[in-house]
Amino acid sequence: MSYYRAALAAARSGNLTFAVRLVKCSLILKENTTSAMHLYQLLRSRDTINKEALKKARSLVERQKYKKALRINLPKTTRGHTIRGLLYMQLGHYGSARKEFALALALDTGNELAKRAFFTTFHNPKAR
Repeated sequence: MSYYRAALAAARSGNLTFAVRLVKCSLILKENTTSAMHLYQLLRSRDTINKEALKKARSLVERQKYKKALRINLPKTTRGHTIRGLLYMQLGHYGSARKEFALALALDTGNELAKRAFFTTFHNPKAR
């Protein structure tokens, strides 16, 4: 499999950081140069949008406006699911929080914050 195809697969699964690394390898090796360049530009622009959404969410959380923060279109990445889970926990919606943490762990089993929070929701009587 070429680096370009691997980058496409990583982007489809939501792992944008890894997709950027793979597409850079594709460009270095001159595989599908035109397509790889377009993919790289798309991934970089999407990453910028994600950073802006995360900044906005962080600002709202600092002001304890959790419901507004949940309305932000956070990326479907490990970080996005973890943040949504934490927001749901703050609001007392433990079932929704548990679902978000499960999605985060499905993407990255090593996410310690999501692991701790996921198992915390099981020990909360309101979560059932």
